[in-house]
Amino acid sequence: MLEKKNGNKQLNFIEIEQKALTKCWIYIILCYYLTFWTLGRIIPKIPGFKTTALSVYIINLVEVFISLLFLFVVLRKYIVETVNDIKNDHLKSILKWIGKGLIIDFVIRIVIAIVMVVLKKHIPELSIITVNQTTIDKMFMTYRLLGILLFSILGPIEEELIFRSVIYHSFRKIGKFPAFAVSILLFAGSHVINELLSGEFLQALIASVSYLSMGFVLCYLYEKRRNVIVCIAFHILINSLGSVMSFVRN
Repeated sequence: MLEKKNGNKQLNFIEIEQKALTKCWIYIILCYYLTFWTLGRIIPKIPGFKTTALSVYIINLVEVFISLLFLFVVLRKYIVETVNDIKNDHLKSILKWIGKGLIIDFVIRIVIAIVMVVLKKHIPELSIITVNQTTIDKMFMTYRLLGILLFSILGPIEEELIFRSVIYHSFRKIGKFPAFAVSILLFAGSHVINELLSGEFLQALIASVSYLSMGFVLCYLYEKRRNVIVCIAFHILINSLGSVMSFVRN
């Protein structure tokens, strides 16, 4: 059983039931991608359906709602335990962990920026802007409230429940390194899937660096604090800052 210390109080987190965990893996491997493929590929081919930017964003919203509904049902015991734990903590402690995450994230991003400047001199066509980020920028240009809802609120909740509560939590039983490695790689890979599918592996590698660093920070926070709500709050904050940057770019 995973444990964490909070002052003099010892809190024990319940294990995710093996049956529920198995369902989550089936969901991630099959339902998650199958649902996205079905809604994203088949629905636009329905006679009379008009593919517009708004319709694509609405499909994305439906996908996320389906995902969150499944996760909340399967992980209901885990989520209740997590909420109860965060209620017993002090706001100052929570903000402290988020602050640590911001500092680590900032330092890593500075390093990444320096490395990218060097690489751009030798390979000018390389970019850390992914297809995923470009889509988000376009969404903010036309439907800002929808972009904020998907990118800054629902997206972080969905991703943290999947990549930390399920993936990291399950692999942590094997060891810290496997938990970090699998969670970070899958998190980054999910954000550069378009580049990978198109065979642009070098571009995918470069573009995934920022997601690898963010995945590391999120895993660090989960490992140290053992509460996914802290990770969700940090993720929402980072994505909200990204939303502001999208507004500035546009």
